[in-house]
Amino acid sequence: NGGCDINVVVTNTGSSTIEMIPDTPYQNCPLVLDSVPSPFQLCEPQIFGQLATEQGKGLSDASVTLTQTENSSPCIDDNCPPVVETTGPPGNFSFCPCLVCSDFEVTPYKNIDPLNGVTTFDLVLINKHILGLELLNSPYKMIAADANNSRSISTFDIVEIRKLILGINDDFPSNTSWRFVDETYQFPNPANPFTEIFPETVKLTLSQGNPTGEANFVAVKVGDVNGSAATAAAPAPVTTLSARIQGDCQAGQTITLPLRYTGQQTLEAFQLGLRFDPARLELIGPSRGDLSGYTAGNFGLGGADRGEIRSLWFANPAVPGEALYPGDVLFYLSFRVL
Repeated sequence: NGGCDINVVVTNTGSSTIEMIPDTPYQNCPLVLDSVPSPFQLCEPQIFGQLATEQGKGLSDASVTLTQTENSSPCIDDNCPPVVETTGPPGNFSFCPCLVCSDFEVTPYKNIDPLNGVTTFDLVLINKHILGLELLNSPYKMIAADANNSRSISTFDIVEIRKLILGINDDFPSNTSWRFVDETYQFPNPANPFTEIFPETVKLTLSQGNPTGEANFVAVKVGDVNGSAATAAAPAPVTTLSARIQGDCQAGQTITLPLRYTGQQTLEAFQLGLRFDPARLELIGPSRGDLSGYTAGNFGLGGADRGEIRSLWFANPAVPGEALYPGDVLFYLSFRVL
């Protein structure tokens, strides 16, 4: 069949069906089966599409639901129950309704791993957009920046993303991890994608003269405005550092440690996680070092009883010269020795 990859699925929903699903591209894979063993019928994919980011990266492990729409003639009652498919690494999906329904709705969904692609660098870019210093240059990036789903971009979105990075929240309370926009949709005002409700589903009508339908979506990772999110499963990179306290530490003693930047480049932002042994040290709390604007909101201490500390910081671009310089103390940590 021209070298196309084909998945064969045998189903039994009242009448047995052989479903031939080409991986990609659909249009270039003519489906030919010389003989169909009784009692099966051959069904070629009738509804298909792809979930891909603005950069064209296919999104895997997303669920796509096919449902009949209201008044779908000649469907009645439960002739067309919802069907759910899961996308593979290319982000493709396909359905073979093989039913008498004519009107369908395609709805993608993915709400796992909210931290995927979300870093303090995204906060820097969103902050610059809010201040008008460097605007986000696509409507999809703006949708990604709207973390609290308020249909606007504000410092409240920065607060939501900051809480996620610091481990204060496990997800976006008012949003899903991924949003999906009909690829064919034209934003009336690309500089403000919130002027009207953008479509997150696609409706299709099949007929004898038009027996197939295509539904493609642009996948948007909420909180990730620089497009760094992984669209297929991949192990996260891990960097391990350690620091040892020099000298004798007696039980009951209080010690304060500076966390000093010893790199060579000036930094505009950073985020980090620290781990200590809670059987030996009890965290009293952090205190400010050389960086302005460092407050309790820059720390995630919800895991301190497990020996975990998270912190992030980014410079205010409206303040000239504000940055992290070599030799600066990020902050101090005070502990009680156990």
